[in-house]
Amino acid sequence: MTISMNYIGAHIKRDNSGGIIETMNNIRNNGGNALQIFVSNPRSITITNIDSYVKKSQDIRKYLAENDFKLVIHAPYTINIAKDATEGKRVMPLEECIWIKLLINQLMLADMMNAEGVVLHCGKHVSLSYEKGLNNMKMGIEYILKIMENKKMKTKLIIETPAGQGTELLKDLNDFVAFFNGFSKEQKKNLGICFDTAHTWALGYSLAEAYNILFKKNSKDITVIHLNNSLVKKGEMKDRHSVILDGEIPVAEMNDFIASLSSSSSKSATHIPTIILETPSDNYEMEINHIRNLLD
Repeated sequence: MTISMNYIGAHIKRDNSGGIIETMNNIRNNGGNALQIFVSNPRSITITNIDSYVKKSQDIRKYLAENDFKLVIHAPYTINIAKDATEGKRVMPLEECIWIKLLINQLMLADMMNAEGVVLHCGKHVSLSYEKGLNNMKMGIEYILKIMENKKMKTKLIIETPAGQGTELLKDLNDFVAFFNGFSKEQKKNLGICFDTAHTWALGYSLAEAYNILFKKNSKDITVIHLNNSLVKKGEMKDRHSVILDGEIPVAEMNDFIASLSSSSSKSATHIPTIILETPSDNYEMEINHIRNLLD
C-alpha cells in the first residue's frame, strides 16, 4: 500500500490482546501512517512503570523509522494543570504534585518511543480565580519544560485548544495564542499546539476563523490536528465529537479546511501537522483517503 508523505491516522484504543505495533499495523491496513494512543488508563492517576517500556520502545522506534510513521500520546484526562499545588492545607512543591509527576512520566515514555509528543488539555480553574488558575498552568508548564530541557528530551508537550467546557481556561483563541507565545523561543523547542476542530467549533469559531488565528503567527508550532466534526451547535461549548463527514460542521466547511492545510500559508511551516481522527469509525480507510485526496 502506497502512503504519501502527509501523516494521517486515528486515535485507536489498543486491544488487550495486542500492543502498540499491532495497533499501528491496524492503521496502516486502513491507509494511515499515524497513531494516537493512551499509554496508561486515561481516567487514572497511576504512573506507568518506565522499565516495562524499555524493550517495547526500541521496537516502536524501529517501526516508526522503517515505516515512516508518526506516534502521538494523549495525556490522561485526570491531569488538571491549573490546579493548586496543595494537599489539604499544605502547599506542595511542584515536584511532589501527582499530576506533574504523571505528565513527566508520560513525556519520558513519549521520548523513549520517539513519539511526537504528549497532548495535554488546557487546565480548569474550578473554584480558583481565572487568573490564579492560568498562573498555575503557566508555572506547571514552565517547570515541566525545565525538566524536559535537563533530560534533553526531544519530544513535545502539546497544548490542545479547549472546547470551553465548565471552567476551562483560554476559551478565546486569541488568549490561547497569547498564552502560548508567552513562552520563550528556547522553551518552544519542547512545546507544540494541538488544533482540535470540534473544540474550536464548540468555542464559536468557524474552521476558517480558527485557522486564521492559529496559523497566522503559529503555523510552525502546530504539531497535531485533531480532525473531528461535532455533535453540537457552534458556540455550545461542549466536547462532543463526530466523524468528519457527519456532524454540525458543514461538510463543505470541513473540506475547505482540510484543503487549506496544503496551501502556501500552511506550508510556511515546512510541514502539514500530523492529522488524527479521534472519533471511533468503521470506515477509517474511507476517511483517510478522503483527507489525502483533498491534500493532494
